[in-house]
Amino acid sequence: MTEINGTDALVLATKHANVACAVGVPGYPVTRLMHDLSAAVVSEWMVNEKVAMEYALGASIAGKRVLVVTKHVGMNVLADPLVSAVTHTIGSGVVIIAGDDPAVRMSQNEQDSRYYGLVAEVPVFDPKDPQACYDSLIEAFEISESLSVPVIMRITNRMMKSKGAVEQKKQNEGEPTDPASRLYDRNIWHYTMRGKHQRFHASVYGDERMLAERTAEIAAEPSVASCSNSPSRIGIISSGYPSVLVDEVIQRNDAIDIIHLPLALVNPLPVNAISKFASCVEYFLVVEETEPVIEQQLQGMGNIRGKLTGHLPHTIIETSDIENAISGIAQDSMDIPVCVETLDNRGEPRIICPDCDFMVLYNALSRLKRKYSKEGLIMAGDVGCSVRTTAPPLNLVDAGFCLGSSIAVATGANGVAVTGDYALAHSGICALIDAVQKKRDILIVVVKNDVAAMTGGQDVPDLSEMVMNYVEDSMVVSSKMSEDEMLELFDSRYNASGVSVVFVQGMCKRDKKDS
Repeated sequence: MTEINGTDALVLATKHANVACAVGVPGYPVTRLMHDLSAAVVSEWMVNEKVAMEYALGASIAGKRVLVVTKHVGMNVLADPLVSAVTHTIGSGVVIIAGDDPAVRMSQNEQDSRYYGLVAEVPVFDPKDPQACYDSLIEAFEISESLSVPVIMRITNRMMKSKGAVEQKKQNEGEPTDPASRLYDRNIWHYTMRGKHQRFHASVYGDERMLAERTAEIAAEPSVASCSNSPSRIGIISSGYPSVLVDEVIQRNDAIDIIHLPLALVNPLPVNAISKFASCVEYFLVVEETEPVIEQQLQGMGNIRGKLTGHLPHTIIETSDIENAISGIAQDSMDIPVCVETLDNRGEPRIICPDCDFMVLYNALSRLKRKYSKEGLIMAGDVGCSVRTTAPPLNLVDAGFCLGSSIAVATGANGVAVTGDYALAHSGICALIDAVQKKRDILIVVVKNDVAAMTGGQDVPDLSEMVMNYVEDSMVVSSKMSEDEMLELFDSRYNASGVSVVFVQGMCKRDKKDS
């Protein structure tokens, strides 16, 4: 049987699950997945994650299975329609693939998407390897349609790159399952909004619990059965790629009495299987990335060890972390020394590309900031190229919270917004509308390179004409202007009343690489 990686397994499962289309937003670690999916189904990049989720819900009520692909921070953006969709109900299956970034390789935070299963009360899969990826995605669509709710699958870069043999649901590769075409039931409108929630907990959520128990106990049967026959001193419960690492540790330390219960479906938790497992071990360790989502829900079940007890770090898990935790398993708590990562000790500086077409722009803004330093001028950026200006010698951007945030942040700080054309289209446009409506005094500088430069060079909408029709004081200038001319322009617009928008047109010279 040929070995494939996790990304290929997801693409294969998408074919076999008869998914009609995939919609998503680029970002690490899902850009490559979305690119590969385009060979299997109709795939479209959307302007932001909320729009992607809402598009998927529309396709769902029309009887089409849809995959929504996003990185972990995108879950924050699509949470609004996700949570409402649960009691609203859907039609055909909707599965959200959330790409988490343990150790924060290319993101603005280290976030655990599994929590959204608890918030929205939807099933969450956390597969460990290609086979689990394949099985979980197909099953996720079936569960989504059975419960009439979206389902989340959390993936990570290490899991997507891992390789393994995959046994397919169909004998003939590429042969899809029968189309679902499960139509949306409008009878939900017979209920009040409160009634929809009551109905969910009385019937749908109960079915979900039973389904979770059935699914997880089948998968866990060997471990649970073996522990009943020969109780062990140490039990390990895990999910996601760390399950593979646990298996490696057990193989290397076969003299230690350890049994392992890996979970693929992590919300709702298979409480019966876990309770049975915990009853036949002296201690059990919960190994998961990056937060103690499972561990928090198991408090009081036994001698639990994990992140909350200090046995494991609140970040990416390595085999050495698991072995260290096992060595201190008898201790109620452990104190793991933490070396807080800085740019210096990581050895990767955060700088603008040396040949950046927009260096004149950044130099001019840096001079503007120095000119008004006594007034405490604040520069707000987005989590794109502008965050690379935080370091010397520019020392430009002071704050960059999330994609599309710079305009609202700068408005609140009475500062200057430095945004990209993609960030503006993603969500910054809402803050621009608010600033105009409230007659704010704000200078907005838009880096217009016509691509999403940090995520692979995807094309972005050109909003310059629309903005110039909406904002009286707006213009497009070339990145080839002299630094003095650009400084003079920014200075005059910074001191003007009302909203001023300057699009600086240039070209990104960075290679377009999937990330």
